Amino acid sequence: MLHNNHFIVILLLTLLCIISTIRAAKSCQTVTSTVFRTRKITRTITKTRGGIVAKTKKTTTTKPIIEPIKEPIDKPVSDICESTGFLTGISGPCTNGASCCQNGAQYETFTCSPPVTSATKAKFTINGFGEGQSGGFQASCTGQYHSNSELIVALSTGWFENRFRCGKFIKISANGKTVNAKVVDECDSRNGCDAMHDFQLPCKNNIVDGSSAVWAALGIPENSSLYGYMDVTWSDLEESLSDPRRP
Repeated sequence: MLHNNHFIVILLLTLLCIISTIRAAKSCQTVTSTVFRTRKITRTITKTRGGIVAKTKKTTTTKPIIEPIKEPIDKPVSDICESTGFLTGISGPCTNGASCCQNGAQYETFTCSPPVTSATKAKFTINGFGEGQSGGFQASCTGQYHSNSELIVALSTGWFENRFRCGKFIKISANGKTVNAKVVDECDSRNGCDAMHDFQLPCKNNIVDGSSAVWAALGIPENSSLYGYMDVTWSDLEESLSDPRRP
């Protein structure tokens, strides 16, 4: 009897799946993503006659239980590191047209960045570290301007980690090449749209901002469609992280 009931349930669900498929393709996927279980249910039936118990009977039946399969959900970056708010744009003298603030525009701000791994995904942008260039003021780590012939980068606020990575090297990979570059500045994800930041909008939380020398080392010429903005992966050079001050 148990097997017959189970067979009938599966048959009915299969027919339901076929009918639902005509209405919406997703219905079939829902049914096939289930687990069939059975549960025994015992009922006690008591009959009385004139206030006296005449007969007690126990019956046992089985009831199918359909449970959806729970699948793991990968959280997107935005859920791992959420925005802290918005900054209202103010326009002014700006040397980097595409990244210049517009009056009244709202720009997301961040204090965190995605977790650092052995191959951290990032957006690679180009920065001018010299005086009067797109980097704005002197580099945060050194208090001075730098030549763009140096293999140097700035990191988003979360990755900059309150100056912890100042002077340390990271390994950047893209285009089949790898280069080691020194962290000398912060790409500020909290502030922007002022003179100190060249009236540029706040950095996203996943930016590695490199000098032209780093771009050249990765084999990306200035006339390439990738030049200035492309996907890379990066990681810390372990030998440069031996700092007892880090928790």
